Formats: sequence, C-alpha cells, structure tokens
Amino acid sequence: MRNACHRAQLHTLRLVKMPHAFGAFLRVDDIDMLPQRNGAIGALRLTDIAIDAFFCNHQGHGLFSSSNTKTAYYPRLITALRPLYPSYPVTRMGLFLFKRLAALLLTLLLASAVVFAVLEVLPGNAAQVMLGPDAAPEAVRALERQLGLNQPALLRYGHWLSGLLQGQMGTSHAYGSPVSHLITQRLALTLPLALLAMLLAGCLALAAGVFAAAQHRRVGDRLVMTVSQLGMAVPGFWLALLLVLVFAVHLRWFSAGGFDGWGNSPQAWLRALKSLLLPALALAVVQAAVLARMTRSAMLEVLQEDFIRTARARGLSQRAVLLRHALPNALMPILTLSGLQFASLLTGAIVVENVFFLPGLGRLLFQSVANRDLIVVRNGVLVLAALVIGMNAAIDVLQTWLDPRLQPASSGKNSSAQEGEA
Repeated sequence: MRNACHRAQLHTLRLVKMPHAFGAFLRVDDIDMLPQRNGAIGALRLTDIAIDAFFCNHQGHGLFSSSNTKTAYYPRLITALRPLYPSYPVTRMGLFLFKRLAALLLTLLLASAVVFAVLEVLPGNAAQVMLGPDAAPEAVRALERQLGLNQPALLRYGHWLSGLLQGQMGTSHAYGSPVSHLITQRLALTLPLALLAMLLAGCLALAAGVFAAAQHRRVGDRLVMTVSQLGMAVPGFWLALLLVLVFAVHLRWFSAGGFDGWGNSPQAWLRALKSLLLPALALAVVQAAVLARMTRSAMLEVLQEDFIRTARARGLSQRAVLLRHALPNALMPILTLSGLQFASLLTGAIVVENVFFLPGLGRLLFQSVANRDLIVVRNGVLVLAALVIGMNAAIDVLQTWLDPRLQPASSGKNSSAQEGEA
C-alpha cells in the first residue's frame, strides 16, 4: 500500500510539474536576454529543473546532486546504458549538452507549430493565385486537391513534420523545384552575409566600447556614445540606400547590387565578398551601436573590481589591463547580446537583400509571400528559426566553457559514491 501511494504521489507530481517545465523552457530565452551573468546562471538552472520535471526526477535537480537517491532516474538510466557505451562515460558537461539539445528540439517543435498556425490564418488561396483571378471554381478546387490544400490543417501539419524528419521539404508551387534545393541555394548568400555583418559589428563594437571605457567621462567617451546613439536611430534600409548612393553611384568603388556567386577561384571569392561588403555594413551599423554601449557598460563594471586595482598596482600598462584582464571578464554579456543580435541580422537581411537585389533567402521569402507559395515560406522561416536557436545554444555552450560558474556543480562525495555503485 505504501508503494502504491508513493507511485500515485509521483504521478500526481508529474502532472503538476509538466506545465512548469514547459514554462521553464519558454522563459529560458527571456532570461538569456539579461546582460548579466546571474541571468545566464538562472537560465541554466531553470533548464535543469525543467528537464528533471520531464524525467520525474523529483528527488533533486542534476545528475550529481547531493539530494539524489538510489530511486532517482538518472543513476538508474546511466547504470543500464553504461555497458553499451563503455568508451563514452556520462559526465556533467555531457548531461548539460543533452539538456540544451532537448530544449533546442522542443523550441523548434513549438516554432514549427507557431509558423504553421500563423500561415494558415493568412488570407488568400495559393491555387487561386497560381491560376489567376479569372479561373473557374472547378479548376481551382482541382488544383487544391492536387496540392493537398483541401486536407485538414492538422493532417497537413503532420505530413509536414514527417517530411522534415525524412529530410523532405516538398516542392515549391511557384518555382516547381524542391524547396530544400531553393533554400540551400539561397542560404549560400544569406548566411555568409549575416556572419560577415556579425563580424563587422563585433569588431567595431569592441573597439569603440573599449575605447569609451578607457576614456570614461572624457571627450572620447562622449563621442562614442553620441555616434552610437545616432547609429541606433538610423534605419537600416535608409543606410543601405545611402551607401549605394555614396560608394556605388558617386565613388564607383562597389557595384550597386547583384551577386555573381562564389565561384571556384580566390578571385571569384574576393569579388563575392566585395559585393557583400556594403550590405553587411548596412546590417552591422545598428547592431554595432547597440553592442558598443553594452561593451562600454560591461568594461566599466569590470574595471571597478579588486583584481583590476591589483593589476594596476603591479605596474601593468593601461593597454594590458584593458585587453588582458578587463576585456576577457566582460565578454559574458557581450556574447549573450551577440547571439541575440544574430536573429536581427537574419531578419534585417530580408530588407537589405531587396535593396541590393541579392538572391538570398530573404528575397525568396518575400517573393514567396507575394506568390502565396506557403510551403517555401513555412520551411524558410523554420530554417531561420533553427539558425537563431542554434546560435543561441552555441553561445550558451561557449559561455559555460568560458565561465566555470556556469558549469554544472558537482558534489564530490555523492558523485564518487554513485560512481562506485555503478
């Protein structure tokens, strides 16, 4: 009777904890937005609690927590699986990576549901757009049956997910080509454009932020703050048009638009990077302005710590104090904000690609929305969401590797006892 009551309590606690686990996963990204180390630590702890709630590990949180007992889920699972994988022992970092992967997959699943639901409520009919406004209703209905648009929404959503699991995205209604081929072809431009813009923004922001922190409350600091404020206020599309007018029309240093492809020679790669330089600069200016202010604030906070005063007392130069001691300890909030800015760069590429006539993923999505080619829009938006979520997960892993405080805590006595039992 006692065991039956205990199992009933565990099942009841499972039902209570499941909604909290979903809420924890949904709140992780909001916590990661806080430019503080404590926010990142809280996000990782909240993810840990959410995973434990999913696996009904109500005894404690974490594999090597001191509150774990013999009835906990993780030790029993690891003991059962360890003979199958003797050369790959389960570590605390491995468990952390597993939790981040689980959160990433769940977020992708929720993103796919949101994308599908939003596109379903959009007005218009793809079959009607393809046949024209004067098409007969019988022809429109026949094309709907051919495209599968007459099926229920949940059934179409299930077919879409099953196709994604098999690596199939379907065929575009407007282009008549596989969607995976279209997206891969366009990502070859959009992804390097976003990465180049992120590199430019990081270089400009780090240089400006460190210089402003070194010149705190002096002319250089005020100049950087004024320029960054102007950079945040400038619209991206207006800056793109201004860059075209100055560097392409008047100076003729760059082309006004277009992209010839990457090619197979170093000269072709240089020409491709040159054609992406102006669009990347238009994307990077606003993000660099925001990141420069964050860098300045993080540097000023670190420069007030005791170890900085100790480094100065040892006779180190100002450059050594800033670059060797202050900047590495100020990178955590900068990395967090950089991961969030990657999403802004991908979405901003939609406008910039249309200004510079670049055949990227943003322009493909824009044209697909106009053509009601929803299968391309659905898969393209999900690919962008996957890139953003993957970048944020990579930033989390990098922060954990750089900052020992973010790594999963261990309990030496309990962990050694559990390893002895295993």
